[in-house]
Amino acid sequence: GGGAFVYRCGVQGGYFAGNTSSWGGGVYAWTASIRDGSISNNQADSFGGGLYARSSSTISNCQVRGNLAWNAVGGGAYCESSSIFGCSFQLNMAPVGGGAAGYGDYLIESNVFVRNQAHIGGGLFLNAANPSVGTARCCYAGGNAVDNSGGGIYVMTGTVENCVVVTNIGPWGGGVYLNNNSRMQSCTLVGNLASSNGGGVFCLANGSVWNSIIYSNLAARGDNIYTDA
Repeated sequence: GGGAFVYRCGVQGGYFAGNTSSWGGGVYAWTASIRDGSISNNQADSFGGGLYARSSSTISNCQVRGNLAWNAVGGGAYCESSSIFGCSFQLNMAPVGGGAAGYGDYLIESNVFVRNQAHIGGGLFLNAANPSVGTARCCYAGGNAVDNSGGGIYVMTGTVENCVVVTNIGPWGGGVYLNNNSRMQSCTLVGNLASSNGGGVFCLANGSVWNSIIYSNLAARGDNIYTDA
């Protein structure tokens, strides 16, 4: 935690900017709560350019902007078995999960991911402990970009539900990339672009799409949906 290490307590209204650390450039939260804060222009060598949240921490109503994870995961935030509610992630960068990354038993709900960049998972990268845990719901991902897979959201394992994913860009899965053991339901995907496969969604054999609206996306193959069965 370059700016703060918060352990088993809460912080409200903090401002964390211009800090550097290996994990959690701005804030490292361990079984803690961070709310109504601003986390901007921080850097981490590995996990969580803006913040690292672990062990049932809760992050809510924060502005997370312009952070960078140089070599690993979660430009804006790395969320390990924790929860993020009502936050805005803008202009963050990382190789994996430009806006944020969820690992383990995470809940990422009612957040906005805009204009973040990554190699995979421009807005959001999700990797649950197993398919029955780990959910991102009621989120908005727009204008994010990758140079590989999952312009808006990349789901390694877990569930995406009731999300709006628009105008994201990436070679494979411009809007959403669903790996094996992943699920998307009740989502809307519009105006996403893939230079290769799956403008709206790229879905591997054991991924699944349920009750979703997917239209006006573009790709070289599979404008709206591409399945690699």
